[in-house]
Amino acid sequence: QLLFQAIQSTQDLNQQGELRLNYAVELLNAGKTEMALNALAALERDLQSSAPALWNAVKHSVRT
Repeated sequence: QLLFQAIQSTQDLNQQGELRLNYAVELLNAGKTEMALNALAALERDLQSSAPALWNAVKHSVRT
């Protein structure tokens, strides 16, 4: 819940991407696999369109 609020409140794309990745990992750790996969897919889609250089830097972390 706190992580989700932090994602909503930050404007920095790098920080938001990192927080969203952490959120997806927390969902996965909580056994919410489908939600985690959806969060990762949304992160990938958003970064590819809004910050392609950032996506290239973090895509290996998101996809593994």
